[in-house]
Amino acid sequence: MLGGVIFGYAKPVPINPANFRDPKRAAYAITEYGRIFAEDSERLNETYANLISRLEVYKYKKVVTAIDDESRSYYKIYLEMIDV
Repeated sequence: MLGGVIFGYAKPVPINPANFRDPKRAAYAITEYGRIFAEDSERLNETYANLISRLEVYKYKKVVTAIDDESRSYYKIYLEMIDV
């Protein structure tokens, strides 16, 4: 038997923008939680920056439409890169 203290690690729950009724809230949530992983590598940081630039239109307008398919696909790519 191993001695010492063992710490566990839980993966964060991915945010699915399709589950958000409010695209503005989804854009803010993705921006907030995605920032945590963006610092892991230069490639992740570039992908995160691209994703955020696509979500800016949803964050700062009063009335927004549903998040477009292209932005959703960039989000899925980002999730795959962080292995969530």
